[in-house]
Amino acid sequence: MYRKLLFVLSFLLVTHALQAQVTLTGTSYAETFDGVGTSLPSSWSIYTGATSTTLGNTATYVSAATAWTSTTGNFRNVASGDIGTGSNNTQQNAATDRAIAIRQTGSLGDPGAAFAVKLANTTGFQDFKLSLKLQSLDASSARSTTWAIQYGLGNSPTSFTTVATQAIGGSTFTNNTVNYEFGFALDNIGQNVWIRVVALTASTGSGSRATTGLDDFSLTYSALSNNPRIAVSATSLPAMVYTVGQTPTSTTFTTAGKNLNPATPIVVTPPANYEVSTDANSGYTTSPLALTPAGDGSVNQTVYTRLASGLSSGAYSGTVTVATTEVAGAKSIAVSGNVYPSSGSGPCGISTAISAVRGAADNVTFTVTGRVTSNIGTNMYIQDATGGLLLYTGSGTTIEIPEVSIGDEVQVTGVITTYRTDRELQQFTGCFVKTTSSSITPTSTTVTGTTVCDHKGELVTLPSVTISAPAGTAFTGGANYTLVGTSTVLRIQNGTDLVNATRPSGSFDLTGVVSLFDNVCQILPRSTADVPGSTPTAASCPEVGTGGSGTAVTATLDVAWWNVEWLGNTGFGPTNEAQQQSNVAAQLQTMNKDIYCLEEICDLTKLDAIVATLNAGTGKSYTYTCGADPSRPSPRPAIYYSHWFDSPEVPGDATTYAQKVCFVYDQAVVTNVSATQIVPASLTDAGSSDWASNRFPVLMNCDVTINGIKKNLKLVGVHAKSGSDNSSYSRRIADFNSLRTYLDTNYPNDNIMIMGDYNDDVDQSIYIDAATSATNVTSFSALSTSANYTVVTKQLSNCNVPSTASYPDIIDHLTVSNEISTNGTFTASGIQYITNSVNNVRPVTGGTTTSDHYPVTARFLLAAPDLTPTLDLPQANFNTNTTNNFAAYITEVGGNLPTTGNTIITITAPTGYTIGFDNTISSINVTDGTTNLAVDNTKWSVTNNVSNIQLTLTLAVGQSIGVSGKSTLGFSLTRTTANSGSTSSVTVNVSNDATQAYDSNITNNVYSRIISGL
Repeated sequence: MYRKLLFVLSFLLVTHALQAQVTLTGTSYAETFDGVGTSLPSSWSIYTGATSTTLGNTATYVSAATAWTSTTGNFRNVASGDIGTGSNNTQQNAATDRAIAIRQTGSLGDPGAAFAVKLANTTGFQDFKLSLKLQSLDASSARSTTWAIQYGLGNSPTSFTTVATQAIGGSTFTNNTVNYEFGFALDNIGQNVWIRVVALTASTGSGSRATTGLDDFSLTYSALSNNPRIAVSATSLPAMVYTVGQTPTSTTFTTAGKNLNPATPIVVTPPANYEVSTDANSGYTTSPLALTPAGDGSVNQTVYTRLASGLSSGAYSGTVTVATTEVAGAKSIAVSGNVYPSSGSGPCGISTAISAVRGAADNVTFTVTGRVTSNIGTNMYIQDATGGLLLYTGSGTTIEIPEVSIGDEVQVTGVITTYRTDRELQQFTGCFVKTTSSSITPTSTTVTGTTVCDHKGELVTLPSVTISAPAGTAFTGGANYTLVGTSTVLRIQNGTDLVNATRPSGSFDLTGVVSLFDNVCQILPRSTADVPGSTPTAASCPEVGTGGSGTAVTATLDVAWWNVEWLGNTGFGPTNEAQQQSNVAAQLQTMNKDIYCLEEICDLTKLDAIVATLNAGTGKSYTYTCGADPSRPSPRPAIYYSHWFDSPEVPGDATTYAQKVCFVYDQAVVTNVSATQIVPASLTDAGSSDWASNRFPVLMNCDVTINGIKKNLKLVGVHAKSGSDNSSYSRRIADFNSLRTYLDTNYPNDNIMIMGDYNDDVDQSIYIDAATSATNVTSFSALSTSANYTVVTKQLSNCNVPSTASYPDIIDHLTVSNEISTNGTFTASGIQYITNSVNNVRPVTGGTTTSDHYPVTARFLLAAPDLTPTLDLPQANFNTNTTNNFAAYITEVGGNLPTTGNTIITITAPTGYTIGFDNTISSINVTDGTTNLAVDNTKWSVTNNVSNIQLTLTLAVGQSIGVSGKSTLGFSLTRTTANSGSTSSVTVNVSNDATQAYDSNITNNVYSRIISGL
């Protein structure tokens, strides 16, 4: 056994050493792969698990002919892409032109797949040039993989040099020839040389992975000599682009030389409209550039090449030549590029016209400016005067996406790419801003069935269309609908109110954004407003907002939460600041609530004026708090706001005033207020991404009193990170998880209400990945799925009641802790949400000139025990030294809650009388009244006795008086020194309870009975 094990280990250790290798002869080596029907070619190997420092693990090869579209993950024998994209499986199997290929899967080769050939050495040879074909063989595969062509030295290399890359996949069938000149890199090497094609990074996108084929590998070379030589590192350079007004960016190649005369330069000559330099930042020239050899006759110089500055927009191409009089023939490097027209400048720099960006090559970075025409999930469409474009804000985006509405102008910097045949800008990692330009509602362009596809990315209206298929009366999310007389389809996007909406039965004018999907034109309507005759299917919820309709507002605690959209910031939101301020004040006065949680308060002087107007109009005494803490050390502000650490507010400049969360409250109802922002302990002056980069929740600790009943509340006002992209969704999840942990740790048994702009819906998240149409759970599931919390506004979500003017979702929510009842009864807290009282408020005073959000409101009942005493003393006449027995009844008349805490009563006899109480008896005979009356004396104890004239009794720990219940106590009253003919009173009193644990109403706490001395 030991010998066998040793043999196996030895075999594994020398696997690469035993790999067959190519011994070079002549002037070329070629592999067509036409014989792969039995095995891999000699000297070739395949790997999984390849990395930048290892060859990987030898993989299994399937020699049977396999179809390009087979989704089984393996290395395989396939027909070469040379036979053409339209070849069926039979034609592929019969083809004699073969290739080796891999179908990557999540568990095979993604990343880490590699094809490799091993050369014994290159001794005696120079001037190596490589040519191969990398083929994307399954056009239905949406994911894209970047393959690197590398070389490494030694029997088992630990480092590799990348010489070229090629993208494969992306729903395309391509046959790409890759050429590379190694220059001097592989000259006369006396050890193994590996050349490999490897996928070092994971595929991007979604859907199935590509089938990648390798074919027609060719390596040419010549015999080693000492003749003068020159070499360049590329035969072509990536396309160079810039936009009019920008500084051109450069790309590079390396020029090398050997055995040259130091007095004879290598000359690099750029073509017209291009310039070259040996420095990345300066020295560019359109004239020939001379490179002087070193004393040993060598040259190794990086050459920077770019389009000349100041060109007009257009396409430019040519050839850079590298030559010396010592070497026959010049080296040629093909260059191409475009200068794009500008559409203006902004915070992200100079923008390129959208039409030019749509026509550009993939993987080029552009800045564009446009107005938002649609914003659903991770798909945002914008449009300028030249065209429209999709901004995909899903995977690859690492920066904050601002909250925008249709009509807002944005400027963004991203990478143009092709997805399922349509163009989109993605990978937003540097700049994505909402500009200060006023919002302008976009208008659609009227098109015909034959011209609609000329307007990709644009908002259009296609008149008089009729749906022909599929059959049905309601729309389905993620489905396509055929339109009569045109090849364009109507597609219903998840995340719109068109999902489950009724379909129009006849002809209608269809409005939406034009997209392209696998070369099929689609119109994407944004809501039922774009499909006349379609009606959202709302749940049958006539009860919404009706709760408490018979209860006076003075008997309930009424709260509202409202995003007032950049109130006081002159750069964003409604443009007429005075009108917005007046409208907000009028709306608050109309709603007449006890507490308002307002989000996006930017200018506190505006809020001062609104509160003053509210007080004058209502006769109440409102004030506000935003959780300010003036003691915070500089540079931290008294009130944190988004990006305070990199975009501080400037006094007097209202364009810099940032969003804050504030509570406005009626001081007659709300007292003992303290407020602070919930700031993570980890916050540093360098900033944080928490809560939209420091727009922290406000915690207001307060007492509220309704009809004499007082309760303590912990109110939390929130304004979560906006955005339907993956990054924003993930940040909201982290923020709400953190908030719940904070509340559970610090206030595990308190009465908590969390209200404000959650920027997400509760039934499912507004984040829907456009690439997969997959829905996601709400970002505040830490609250919505917890038994310790109830999202009161889930009723609005279930009933399709929105909280914004632009979208069908409810994103402004109220969550209460389980101490607050939501089932129509009272719990121990004595706070009850009034069922069906939650609702949005529409229309809003001033409409969208006030805010793009609707206020949302809810009502609560407060309850506390109410004890009142009575006496049963039938015989009220007393002879000298006569004792009469009587009963006292302590009754709960509130009808809502049992008593808790130490219930205390006092019974007092007049002068000349004494009281007796025995806490061991269970019944008493009331004089001239009930005999054997059951009493609760054993549950009470005398805690103070003043000469047997006044007794204070306390209910035992663990005992209580139930809802509408009573406790009966038996006493004796004896006349001692009272005068004959005198009248006086015996009194029982429920002690006033400031905590309202056992009594909340002091007006019925005393009962007296007149007695007479005979």
